[in-house]
Amino acid sequence: MSESRKKKDGDGLPFWKYAIAVTILIVLVLLVIPAGSIPSWIKSGFEIRSQKRQMESYREEIDGLSRRIEDLSTDKDSLEKFAREQFGFTEPGEDVYKEE
Repeated sequence: MSESRKKKDGDGLPFWKYAIAVTILIVLVLLVIPAGSIPSWIKSGFEIRSQKRQMESYREEIDGLSRRIEDLSTDKDSLEKFAREQFGFTEPGEDVYKEE
């Protein structure tokens, strides 16, 4: 019984054989992958992160504009104020003075 127990404990390869196998695998991968591709992957990763931040900024801007549209669509007073401030709309007979 001690022989079978010994065999179970000693199963597998020693660590140095694993290390050699992993090293060979890494060397083979590096030989297969073109040298310029790793830096381009890193650059692409940075660009993707930057674009995700930009997309989030645009989403926030779109949400704000959507809320603004909703406000202008439902509230006549805010629509009138917006038209007056942005486009200089007036009621008939009103005088408008612009500050510069």
